[in-house]
Amino acid sequence: MNRKHVTYSDYYQLGENIYPINTTKKSGCFTPILKAGISQLNIACEKWGRVLVYIFGLHQAEKTTDSKAVSSFINDRLKYHLSKRYGMDEIGYLWVREHEKAKSQHYHMALFLDGDKIQHSNALARLVKQQWEANTGQTISYVKNSFYYVANTDQLCADDGPVNRLSYLAKE
Repeated sequence: MNRKHVTYSDYYQLGENIYPINTTKKSGCFTPILKAGISQLNIACEKWGRVLVYIFGLHQAEKTTDSKAVSSFINDRLKYHLSKRYGMDEIGYLWVREHEKAKSQHYHMALFLDGDKIQHSNALARLVKQQWEANTGQTISYVKNSFYYVANTDQLCADDGPVNRLSYLAKE
C-alpha cells in the first residue's frame, strides 16, 4: 500500500461505512493513517460496546531522531497506570509524529478506552498529563473537542463525531 496516498474528499469509506473527515482543498488526509485510526476505533467498539475517545498532543523540547519517548510513555507508564487505576488490560491508541518548522517535533495521540471502566474525562486527563510529564519532563496540550463517549457505532459516522476529529491526526 502506498503510505503517501492522500485524499481530499470530505468523506472516507472503510468497508460499508462512510465517515466525514476534516480536509480542505489545500490539506488532505493520509489514507493509511485514517484506515489505522478508524480500524482501531471500530475494534474498540466491537470489544467494549462503549468507548471513551481522548485526543491530545504531546510535546518535546528537543528534536530527536526517534519516537522512543512516546513508545515508552504508552508501554511503560500509561498502560500500567490505566490497568492499576481502572483495571484495563487493553487499550487502543493511534499516534502520529508531526514536525514542521518548529525546532522539535510533537505528537498527536488518541486513546480508545473501555467506556464502562472510565467515564470521567478530567481524571483521565490528569493521569495522562502526570505520566507524560513524569516520563519526559515535557508538556501536554489539550485540544478542542478532545473527549468523545461513543455509546453506539452510528456516532462514528456523525459529522461532529470522533472520526471527523480523529482525521486531524491524518492531516497532510
